[in-house]
Amino acid sequence: MTETVLLRPSTPGFSEDDAIAFGVLRMRSNPPRMLLSAHVEGADREPVWLSLGDTAEFGGTTWRFEDVHFTNPDSWVATVRSVPPGAPPFTPPPLDGDRVWNRVELQPSGPVDEAAIAALEQRLGLAHGLPPGYRRWLAENNGATMPGAVHVPGFRFRLSEARPLLGIHPDEPHRDLGLGPMRAPAGFTREHVVIAVATGGLIAVRTEVPGLDEVVFLNELGATFGAPPLERVAPDIYAFCAYLQPAPPVAPARLADDTGTDPWL
Repeated sequence: MTETVLLRPSTPGFSEDDAIAFGVLRMRSNPPRMLLSAHVEGADREPVWLSLGDTAEFGGTTWRFEDVHFTNPDSWVATVRSVPPGAPPFTPPPLDGDRVWNRVELQPSGPVDEAAIAALEQRLGLAHGLPPGYRRWLAENNGATMPGAVHVPGFRFRLSEARPLLGIHPDEPHRDLGLGPMRAPAGFTREHVVIAVATGGLIAVRTEVPGLDEVVFLNELGATFGAPPLERVAPDIYAFCAYLQPAPPVAPARLADDTGTDPWL
């Protein structure tokens, strides 16, 4: 009998008889490799690194790392499947689509010194300053330019060379963090700092607890049509940068068909 076990981050997966508890200690995304652990008969077995198609023996059964799908580098679903005796040769699935995660190479402007950051905090009226994680990232990078159109899968926004992650650039208003208060709705900047003006809305970092340092998307179109306007994108700016992926091409505009019906409705 062939068994299939699905594995997720920080969550054990069990064989059908509960005799084996699997866990993934580490997952690498390009190319996919995982450090697979197993608890068998009351004992922890030595973890093993597996690439797609590789096998390991636990509890007298051979298990194969058969597939993986990424939502982002921290969110994925991996498949391990038992290999019965005499099973035919296995060809791993192609490394395309959501089976790999290609990190976008941002072009930072930094570093920037403490005096400039303190002056920015005063300029933005941040009584408690920038949140710690974002403050550290700003000191290291001072904003960043995109290598092309990028997005975080699942969210309706895009960043690009013309829509960068903002920094401290008072002589270049389109790249400066001072742009945020001019674009954000009233009251939004009391708890957030806008760090990018994206196509479709604003990207901001939360400055107060709960949620200190998390990155959110203010969906301007969603707010117009009654959808929840604020979406959590990443736990911090470092994760946000890791979640970015090249954006797919935008579909060309289409006119209504001969019946006058909008083809997108």
